[in-house]
Amino acid sequence: MDKTDVDFEARRKTAMLSELKKMEKNFDTHINGQERIENRENCILRLTFKGLDTESKNLRSIKEKRVKEMIDDMTNKFGDQVLGVHG
Repeated sequence: MDKTDVDFEARRKTAMLSELKKMEKNFDTHINGQERIENRENCILRLTFKGLDTESKNLRSIKEKRVKEMIDDMTNKFGDQVLGVHG
């Protein structure tokens, strides 16, 4: 065996060890295709069906609430006077 064979063996050994580490790291967390599809379907069902007693928050409702709170705050500070863009 010459030096190139030794280098090749060492590189192959380190590559195999790194692949083994990757496999061992993902061993417990691996999800097969069927589980992945079922998890995605369950997630979609949870997102589309919310119970009647839960209040869902979307961007529009959050923005309306923020504007209402801002108007109430400004009304408490400055009264019922109309404020323009520049105050």
